Amino acid sequence: MRISRYFRIYLAIARNCLVREMSFRGHFLITAATETLWFALQIIFFEVIFMNNGGKPIAGWTEYEVLFLLGTQHLITQFFEMFFFTNCMDISEQVRTGTLDFVLIKPINPQFLLSTRKLNFNSVANIPIAFAILGYSGYKLGVHLTFTNVLVYIALILCGVLILYNTLFIMALSAFWVIKNQSLFELWFPVRNFARYPIDMYPPSFKFALTFVFPILAVTNFPAMALMPFTTEMNRSGLVPMHALFVAGWAIGMLFVGHLFFRFALNHYRSASS
Repeated sequence: MRISRYFRIYLAIARNCLVREMSFRGHFLITAATETLWFALQIIFFEVIFMNNGGKPIAGWTEYEVLFLLGTQHLITQFFEMFFFTNCMDISEQVRTGTLDFVLIKPINPQFLLSTRKLNFNSVANIPIAFAILGYSGYKLGVHLTFTNVLVYIALILCGVLILYNTLFIMALSAFWVIKNQSLFELWFPVRNFARYPIDMYPPSFKFALTFVFPILAVTNFPAMALMPFTTEMNRSGLVPMHALFVAGWAIGMLFVGHLFFRFALNHYRSASS
């Protein structure tokens, strides 16, 4: 009963956001085109590297494997930006201006409303592009789809989106103590860019830290490795099952930690009326 209620609320939010986006079609098209151009520049960047390297693998990753990784990274990023990015970025402003009061007085879970009140439909236009890149590079790699590896891939994509959401959500909660935390958000974009590079390009210590301490590499590399076939050049047999469980465990754990930290932050919130 409660789940169906939240589902109906979310559908109403989505419908309202879609109407708002379509009211400003020019902005919608320009934003979607900008995201597409940015993704195209990433692809060109790696194409230039492989051209100058004579088409040889880089850190054991071939051209189409990197392209498959980029498609996976773009897919995760677009889903994350569609559902959560704008909402997390708005939290600091709501705390600063006191408009968080209007969220807290509503008869609904405040974390749910803060996390879902806006949907960025600009990202929807770029999701098919990610699938097109995945399809093309997967065809070149000879990816063999089975029910199991597709299910694992989808599950890891979902886990990756949740990890990104909780990471940014926890960062946004610093606004309860810091009036302007924009400088903290500026760290988000360069750190997130690490995810678009093959995991084997990094030195061992850096690779370990960005995989198991702060799993930004695991967010994109592990899903891609779940579908990519075995290649002797990489001396790798694909995704290790324990790595998949690690990503799932991290996603669930961050959901729990993020919720606890949100409850802790609310205890330190001084409303606009106080």
